[in-house]
Amino acid sequence: MKKICIFDFDGTLYNTMPDVAKRLDQTLKQEKFPQLTYTEYEQAVGGDINQIMDKILKNNSTPENIKKLRNTYEKLTKTIPDEASKPYPGIQELLEKIQEKNIKIAINSNRHTENIQNYTKKHLKDINFTDIKGYNPKTPSKPDPTDLLNIIEKHKIKKEDAIYIGDTQTDIKTAKNAGIDCVIVTWGQGTSNDYKNKYIIKAIDKPSQLLELIL
Repeated sequence: MKKICIFDFDGTLYNTMPDVAKRLDQTLKQEKFPQLTYTEYEQAVGGDINQIMDKILKNNSTPENIKKLRNTYEKLTKTIPDEASKPYPGIQELLEKIQEKNIKIAINSNRHTENIQNYTKKHLKDINFTDIKGYNPKTPSKPDPTDLLNIIEKHKIKKEDAIYIGDTQTDIKTAKNAGIDCVIVTWGQGTSNDYKNKYIIKAIDKPSQLLELIL
């Protein structure tokens, strides 16, 4: 049985894509760059904020433009309300069952920590997240394993007793770089290639399927 489950946030625990796409679209519009389709925004997420800005800028991507878009996007994150973001169906029930088994639950994401905490306090207030590590300018973002390894070390848990659950190639790389098991969910922004990746234990289609892999 695993002793800790560490989750990615966007596309794994929460469906934030509608709100993310809306902000990305407004960011491009405000800075007078070509706007994209919802599908293109879906394909752009998964890495850190700079990687996302690079992808949506396409041929207009330069360090200066990435910085400009990033600043605008972060401002819009504070001004455009989260109207659609919520946990995926079955997530709360899954976390409750994991918690009942005394398995620790943590989050490692490239989203700002405070933002994640606001979401979890609103929708998952009965879940005890023992650690939440989001974007921190002092540490490298995923797929660098620094924060993931820090979570494991903080809990004094062996790598073989930990598992990372995500939805994209970035999450697979993060788990692989940390040397821990990985499960990929198919309800996020991953691709068919991600679901066939040889490193992962399994790609799951519904939250309840995780239980048989960790107990």
